[in-house]
This record gives sequence, structure tokens and C-alpha cells, in this order.
Amino acid sequence: MAFHEIRFPDNISRGARGGPERRTQVVELASGDEERNASWANSRRRYDVAYGIRRADDLAAVVAFFEARNGRLLGFRYKDWADYKSSLPSQAITPTDQQIGTGTGSLHTFQLAKRYTSGPQTWLRTIAKPVAGTVRVALGMVEQMSGWTLDATTGVVTFTTAPGSGVMVRAGQRDADLAADVVGAVRFGTCPACYAEVIDHDHEVEACHLCKTPLDSQRARDRVVGVINELSIQIKQSERLQEIRSERLKTYHAQLSALEGSWRIRAQELADLISVPTSQAREEIRRLQRSMGYIDKSIEDIEGQVKLANRIGDLSARKSQLDQDIQSLGARISALQLSQTDRLRSAKASIEKNIIEILRGDLRRQDSFENPEHIQFSFAKNTITVDGHTYFSASSRVVLKSAFMVGFLKAALYDPKFRHPRFLMIDITEDKGIELARSHNFQKQVIGISVKAPVEHQIIIATAAPWPDIKPEMFVGKHSTLQDGTLSFLPRKVDDEALGEINGKATTR
Repeated sequence: MAFHEIRFPDNISRGARGGPERRTQVVELASGDEERNASWANSRRRYDVAYGIRRADDLAAVVAFFEARNGRLLGFRYKDWADYKSSLPSQAITPTDQQIGTGTGSLHTFQLAKRYTSGPQTWLRTIAKPVAGTVRVALGMVEQMSGWTLDATTGVVTFTTAPGSGVMVRAGQRDADLAADVVGAVRFGTCPACYAEVIDHDHEVEACHLCKTPLDSQRARDRVVGVINELSIQIKQSERLQEIRSERLKTYHAQLSALEGSWRIRAQELADLISVPTSQAREEIRRLQRSMGYIDKSIEDIEGQVKLANRIGDLSARKSQLDQDIQSLGARISALQLSQTDRLRSAKASIEKNIIEILRGDLRRQDSFENPEHIQFSFAKNTITVDGHTYFSASSRVVLKSAFMVGFLKAALYDPKFRHPRFLMIDITEDKGIELARSHNFQKQVIGISVKAPVEHQIIIATAAPWPDIKPEMFVGKHSTLQDGTLSFLPRKVDDEALGEINGKATTR
């Protein structure tokens, strides 16, 4: 069978109508019964591609394809858009869609096929013209990525190693978008020029220049009229609607066109009567010109309003976006404020705990320091209260202030989130007449806190009465006198008044 391995244009076949058909002879007997006989063993497919021709270029492509195949002489490939997958139309294809045979251990070749089942009846269709690169093969339920080849001109799958005895051989067809093209051999049955059935003829009467079918003028006319009507319907259905302008603008444009036509008519009349001008004609021209000017100005106003409306729409969209951003930032600010409040509460609680521990370790000199429960402090008011008490002895106020500074530093040493320098210098331990034992006890507490601290830090206590148990290596400054100060900031030769302003003290860390 002569065949060209080329496919009919897909853009035309997509709109074609047709499908499978069978030929059955029905003989009615004298008794009224019928005898039926299938003339064809398999179904054949017939398509009318006139429905897919929408432009003159489409018709030219069909005529060229018809001529290249010599009419009905040579077969060709055709995609049936209603039946081109090995699976159901709604399902994705798999390599196990169709069973094409059973292995025997020696059989290497298997013919692609598709089964059509309804109830207990099944019809097997041979797939002789698959599209190369669209076939997937499986042995049993396992897809085979190699070990087989496909002859796309016959639909025969050949295995390098014969499948084992009893192994089900299955196949599915797919293309690049996971759909398979299953096409069969097709020949032209209708002439694309005269739309008559293509029949081999050998006569000299007037006939179609393509298919040589004798011309039937009435039949040809009916066919052409039918095709023209069908194309007209398709063209009307295919046209896209233009964007609808505002009704008011359309009205002004229509009025402008009418006025322009009227103006041209009047202008022609004026030209014809120019030799004998009349005041009535000139007045009509002026009226038309004024009307055109009014219409032009109205159109400009409307266009300006349209631009303004577009601008308002853009600004509204931007405002909506800004509102959303503001809400988002507001939520974020609220979350940060809540987090900051929690953080401040946690930090104050840590500082309060440390101050209470230091005050409870103080000598029994202040009743409110013996077992305090709450410490309140305010940086804004510059106040510190112990269980609501604000009045203390002078030496107790020194201890309280020093305890606050040490407690603040201790909180920073144990909490890495504190933005507080891990450095402290205290120079008030002997102020306000604080007794020596109480100063030594405070120094002892500070040294204990420093020794247990988990991070690097520095605490400097300037005191004239160091705790006797301080290790020598903890001293960072010698005893200071007016003549020999601890820090040598001033030159050797200074007057006695300058030296008198220096308060010399010993320094420990």
C-alpha cells in the first residue's frame, strides 16, 4: 500500500467532523425478518475537513496536500482529535494502558493495539501508525525505559530480549504533553476544490481539474453555498468583540461622524454654488463648523475625564495598598510594644531579685532590708523604694544605691539581651558615715557575685578600708595620699590647692 509518512495539518483537522463507520448489508426476507452481514471486518474512519477551513490559506494548504498525495493514490497520517490516546480522554496515559500481548520466552515482536470494550464485547484495533517518541512500554506492571525499539511506520515493538513466558506486555502512547497521537492511514475521499467524492474516472467530459469528477453544476453550487454559509457562521463566531467604550463617548463620535459627513456634503454644495454664494449657505456652514467645534471640545473634555478617572483608580489602588501596609506596620508595632513591655517586665524582675538578695545579705542595720519582698525603682523619677518605704538612714541609702547598681550589673551578666556595659565603678562605700563592718560585708557580697559571673566583666570599688580577706592580686591601685596619688593624671610640680582637691583612696577590683 503506497503511503506517505506525513500528517494532515493539525490546525485544520482539529475543526473537522467525522469518526468511525462500518458497512453492514441488511437483507429483508419475505417473512419480514432481516439477515445482516458485515461487509468490513474493521471500522473505517471518515472526516469532513471543510469545517476546519477558516481562511483562504487553510484551503490552499488542503489543496496543496491533496495534490501532493495525488488525490486518493497515496495514504497519509491523520490525527483523530476524538480518539488519540491509549487511555480515557480524562485520564493521563500510563505504560500499562493497553495489553498488546503475552510473552512466550522466544517472541520478540509485538503489535501495538487498542481495545474498545462495551459489556462482554471487545474489538481490537491495530495501531499501525504511532507517533515516534510517544510510546511507553511495560512488562507486567513495570515500565521499561530501554531494551526495546519501535517501528513508527508499522507500530511493531521489538524487544532485545524476549519477554518471559506468561509475562503481560503492555503499552501506552503519549506525546510531549503526555497525550498520545494514534493515527491511521487516511486517503482523500472528497475533492477540496469541488467537494465531490473522489472516484477514478477516465473520460473526456467536463470535470473537476483536481479529482476529474464530472461537474454537476447544481450539486457544486449547493456544496459551495453550504460551505460559504458554514464559513460565514464560523467567521462570525470567531470574531472578537472590540472593547466597549463609554456610551457617551460613542454617542459623540457618532454625532461627529454624522456632522463630518454633513459638512462634506455642505462643502460640496458650497463649492458648486461658489460662483453665486448665498448668505443661507454661509450661515449653514458656520453652524456646522460651530457644531463640530463643540463636539471636538466635548470629546476633549470626556477624554480628560477618562484620564482623571484612571488616575483616581490608580490612586485608590495605591491608597488600598498603603492602608494594608499601615495595618501591617501597626500590627508589627503592637507586637514590638508588647514584646518590649514583656522584656522590660522581665528585666525589672531580674534586677529586683538581685537587689533583694544583696539587701538580705546586708548587716541587720535597717528593718526594711532584713526581708524585703518588692523593690520599686524609676529612672524618670530617680527613686528607689523598698516595700513602699522611701525613708532610710544615710548609710542605708548608700547601701541601697550601691545594691541597685550591683543588681543591675548582675542582671546584665546573666542575660545576654541586656544592652548594659559589663563594667561598674563604685566610689560611695564610705559615704554618709557607713560603718566599717557594713562596708566590708558589701565588698564581700560584690566579690562573691563577680566570682560566680559567667561572662567577662570588671567591677572597681574605690575604698579607703578594703575588706581584710581580699586577695592581694585583686588590688589594682595603691594607697593614695596627697603627695603620692593612685592615678598620675597631674604633673609632679603642681600647687598645693590643686593637690588638695584630690580625694585619695585605695582601689580594689
